[in-house]
Amino acid sequence: MSKVTICSLWRNDAARNLEWRAKHLAAKRDAWDNLRLVWVTGDCEDDTFDRLAQLVIDNGWLKWVKVVNRDTGIMGADMRTRLRRLSLTCNEWLHHIGKADYVLGHESDLVTPADLVPRFMAHAEAGRAPIAGWPTLTHQGFKMFYDVWAYRKDGQRFSNFEPYHPAVNGHGLFTVDSFGSCYMVAASDLDGFKFVNQGVLDLCAHLRSLGRELWVDRTIEIVQPAALWKQEFA
Repeated sequence: MSKVTICSLWRNDAARNLEWRAKHLAAKRDAWDNLRLVWVTGDCEDDTFDRLAQLVIDNGWLKWVKVVNRDTGIMGADMRTRLRRLSLTCNEWLHHIGKADYVLGHESDLVTPADLVPRFMAHAEAGRAPIAGWPTLTHQGFKMFYDVWAYRKDGQRFSNFEPYHPAVNGHGLFTVDSFGSCYMVAASDLDGFKFVNQGVLDLCAHLRSLGRELWVDRTIEIVQPAALWKQEFA
């Protein structure tokens, strides 16, 4: 069984359903035994790190969940500043992936299928890695594709509603130039890689430079809970 490490970032999450989210991520091990999790906190103004560390102890996860902190000292809420801070924080999890065969990036505020890892692994075993899911959000009664910032193909971003993008087909499986939110890559493809200023877009550019096709499976739904979304952008 391949070794998989799930990496997630946390920032100012103490009051954002932290315990439920941590247990949701930890439960992925029920479907894939050979799994480690790395949780990186950074630039927090609350006790996110302490609470996560205590949860790991209280639930007996010490052997397979690692919590680390990486303060960048970069503050500010504009997109350029946020991406620089995010990129530097992401570099921390590159130091802690261990002897993984695959690395799964999973934003900490997402709800994903219980069998996410085996479903991603099925694609990897078929030669489709990197592989990403399909991020959705229900807002004002409408379900929409929400990661329009990261998902791009042929210089065109995706839209929130159908037809989304010409790349999307009836089979639910297609390639893109960049993705985000929740994805899995071969650990060997991360050798020598560093995030710089664009977060996951840096990674996607690196993967394409290696000649990799970036796959998306629309049937693997990645859900952003509306309550957390509203808190983040209020």
